[in-house]
Amino acid sequence: MEIFNEFTIMISAHITNVFLNVAILQEVRDLMGWVLMGFAAFNVLVNLAIIVHRTMVYDIYYPLVKQFELSKARKRFLLNQANRKYLIDKMPGLLEEFESLEELHKGILVMKKFNAERKWLEANKLDFS
Repeated sequence: MEIFNEFTIMISAHITNVFLNVAILQEVRDLMGWVLMGFAAFNVLVNLAIIVHRTMVYDIYYPLVKQFELSKARKRFLLNQANRKYLIDKMPGLLEEFESLEELHKGILVMKKFNAERKWLEANKLDFS
């Protein structure tokens, strides 16, 4: 983008040099004035298009893709949990590792809930011990 802007400035400087030359015919100077305005408008439009494109890609598209990927990962995790729970219910005592993981996940959920409650208790300066 910088190279494009520098190239546009260079072209504009040459056009301005021709535009300000009093020895050139008035029609040519008028034409150079219009060409100079055209280059300036083209430069503004290209830079605006680049900014809009980057905004759409980096601020809109990538967060949506990230959210979609997180949603897919969460669905996979929930499906795995449901499958483990089904297997544990069908074969109690045979899948000790699955049962311990199930207990671990339950403990994590309890701690997450407790952490939120603990923050509320601390914010309100209540004793929770």
